[in-house]
Amino acid sequence: MRVLAVLLSLAASAQTVKTPAAPVPVSGSPSISLPASAIGSLSISPAASLASTPGERVLRTVAVAGEKLPAAKGVPLAGRLVERIEENEFEVYRPLEEYLTLLGADFARRLAALSGHWIDAGAGEAKAAIHFLWEDELKIHGSYARHDSRMWKMIFDSDRKRSADELAIVDVLEKRLSYQGAPAALSAPFGRKPFVTAVSKTADALNMPRQPSGGKFRFLRGKFFRDIPVKDLLGRGGPAELITDVFGVFAYDPRPDLVLKRYTDLLADDGEIYILLGIDSDPLRLSQHRVRSGRKEIGLVDWVKGIPGLEVEEQANKNFGLPVSRVLRIKKTGGAIRIPSLELVDVVDTKGSKKLNPPLRIFVD
Repeated sequence: MRVLAVLLSLAASAQTVKTPAAPVPVSGSPSISLPASAIGSLSISPAASLASTPGERVLRTVAVAGEKLPAAKGVPLAGRLVERIEENEFEVYRPLEEYLTLLGADFARRLAALSGHWIDAGAGEAKAAIHFLWEDELKIHGSYARHDSRMWKMIFDSDRKRSADELAIVDVLEKRLSYQGAPAALSAPFGRKPFVTAVSKTADALNMPRQPSGGKFRFLRGKFFRDIPVKDLLGRGGPAELITDVFGVFAYDPRPDLVLKRYTDLLADDGEIYILLGIDSDPLRLSQHRVRSGRKEIGLVDWVKGIPGLEVEEQANKNFGLPVSRVLRIKKTGGAIRIPSLELVDVVDTKGSKKLNPPLRIFVD
């Protein structure tokens, strides 16, 4: 309880976000145990404290890859995830080329044809969005990356024969760069560019590019994704043609069912969601997060694939000699979307002395 009291004290004394937002209503499910207030804004009132969360459970020892790992004791599960997010010890600088190589060629083609609204959930410092909208920012980044980044060097290795998928990725970058022999191949002026909304809980204020975006770029920070009203997320851009999650909200939220519900509420009928599951060189991918249903246990990915009203494809991307990345691409089928409720019952956030980002989560439906 002492750890919990410290957590609540820190949360209560933290800076309140400037833009007020009503808590997200949670309804329609008898198994809901973690309301949005449990992972809400940085100012948590005693009445909505984690200690009073209905259905509170204490961490237990769970198995990961056949090994028994001791989980922290006495701290509510939602509190553990809040604590991990507040620590902000994960990657927040992900440039555009990293999004393209991780999410793959289908994402690159969709981004190249984008005319509507892109929402990046868990955007960190929003570098991918900034590089996409401001060519000069990408050129500045590229002037350093061409010397320091193995990924950048491999993407632009002119001696290497590129696949069709790799060419789709390179095309997005080359159209925003003046070097590579295409000084005129720049993207459209801001008036014809799509809207981009980047959402980040922990990022600091950005050093924004000098050129104004004409309202085409918004950076929503300081609040958890589910605490931001849908109308604020949509803004002037309207329903999202593209939603991305690169180890973002879906990887850390104690209620991925509600996150997915929010994503589908925001998504245009012909839009697509891209969720990064992980990289094969990392043994703890989102595909190892589990859902227990009765006596059965399935992967979180298989749980998503079974949701009525959604077309879900698991993709494996192998580009530029980099490790294979695995992605969920999600579309609406046009039928009624029925997302079952999930309850978080276990979290493993360390393995020995190493912190796991994202933590391994176990749910029941």
